[in-house]
Amino acid sequence: MVYCFGDSWAAGAELARHQKSFVYWLANALDAKSVNYGRNGSSLGIILHTIVSKSQSITTDDVVIVIVPPDTRWYDQNDEQGFYSVQNRVS
Repeated sequence: MVYCFGDSWAAGAELARHQKSFVYWLANALDAKSVNYGRNGSSLGIILHTIVSKSQSITTDDVVIVIVPPDTRWYDQNDEQGFYSVQNRVS
């Protein structure tokens, strides 16, 4: 099994409907099944939470890919209004 965790890059957000993400092609090359937990806009915290919550299913024979967001996204702890980039934080 190939597991993929990450943000929109992992999810294949820029692909057309008929195109498949790289996770599909990797699993196909390895003659394996795949599960893509990549989600648009996921922060590092959400990605890590998803990995931990799915870790019981992962075995030593599986391939695990983690796409870390290019910007370090953190949650607004006070308002829980989603995430903001450290680079764009407004006080």
